[in-house]
Amino acid sequence: FFSLFPRAPENVLNMRRKIKPGNFPRHEDMHGVLPPHCWTNYPGELFNVRAGPNYAKTGNKQPSLESLYEVFAVDAYNTQGKMPHIGKDVELPPYNGTKLSLPEFIIINLMVPGYAPSLMWAAAGDGVGWSLIIYGRLKPSIREQLAAGRTTNAMNLVSNLVSAKEDSPLRKRFKIIAQVLNPDECGFGSSTASMVKKYNGKPFLVRTTSSFYSGENYFEICVDAHNFGKPARLGLWGFREVFQSVIFTGGFVVEGVDDKELPEQMLMACKYSKPDIESLPWFPDLTKEPAPDMSDLKTHGSSDDITTSDDDQTESRHDAGSNRGTPRVLRAGSV
Repeated sequence: FFSLFPRAPENVLNMRRKIKPGNFPRHEDMHGVLPPHCWTNYPGELFNVRAGPNYAKTGNKQPSLESLYEVFAVDAYNTQGKMPHIGKDVELPPYNGTKLSLPEFIIINLMVPGYAPSLMWAAAGDGVGWSLIIYGRLKPSIREQLAAGRTTNAMNLVSNLVSAKEDSPLRKRFKIIAQVLNPDECGFGSSTASMVKKYNGKPFLVRTTSSFYSGENYFEICVDAHNFGKPARLGLWGFREVFQSVIFTGGFVVEGVDDKELPEQMLMACKYSKPDIESLPWFPDLTKEPAPDMSDLKTHGSSDDITTSDDDQTESRHDAGSNRGTPRVLRAGSV
């Protein structure tokens, strides 16, 4: 029946199976040397974020408080096209606790093109690529604060973002902070090396290439790198051949503007070690049952042997058609 349809029809969507998150390997020791192709949580306190009073005048920054969420799983898949709102296809851990002002789970879905940027300036919009999906859960300490009504300015800001309407200016305040930790070991080409030197560790706003989705106990933020401005797409393409040599951190934060929204506080962050994006699995067809794992099948056995298993003006913007932002070299761990 399903083979007649490239996608499941609306009346059988409830028959789709869901994936369990976590196909990208996790390493527990965030302070040690990580093996290749893995991730670990990274402390929010190692990021400098905006702080008041009067940030617009002083440009003051300070180490973030602890991250609001702890990453519990990361997925990385090859995809035939962009896959927004991945949360509806994911089997998140059960949660039957009290609903608070922040969702129990947050999902960051980074959709990256796997094709070379067009010679034209405009973005292609969609195509084969890969997705890095980060799943976070409220930290117990943050959950306790929320339950007791002891919220910070940043907690209130994130809550406002979650409940904001689609056209709200708050939906243009999501920031990514990415930093390559070993740039001299990566073998970057000259143009990519120049870009890394200029923007390494610098926060950038994702203003018009982000989308937001809510579900049961979760909030998802999708970042569409297919429609980034051309310089950013060229930079991502330049990383592709050397990704297996790169160690980098990636963190997320909602931009605070005035004193009642400051200091900022990191949502969550990870450290990634030398991801092998060439060997990523393809996102599965959720209308079909998964194939059995044949890795443990013994040649002499039977089927029973099968087992299944900066300041405001200098922070950059990487949206479509935008090339603003003054480059600034930052020390390690500083934003």
